[in-house]
Amino acid sequence: MNINLGNLVYYSPFLSIQVLGMQSFFTKSIPLNFNDFKGPTLNVYYAIISLIGWSIILSFASMLLFRRLYYRSLEEARIA
Repeated sequence: MNINLGNLVYYSPFLSIQVLGMQSFFTKSIPLNFNDFKGPTLNVYYAIISLIGWSIILSFASMLLFRRLYYRSLEEARIA
């Protein structure tokens, strides 16, 4: 975590989850660059909006993929 995260926090859902967890655990603003604690800090609203957006996109993608699944009955599977 000794790297400059910059705006990457808002584009990656995994970093967003991690940084929001750190924010809620430490209850103070989290810097985006852990080498410089006086630099820019995390904007919680952008991180939450980013997570909501990723949740909607991934839910929609999973719904499309689940529709492609084809149910095969046991009798049909025995014949094939």
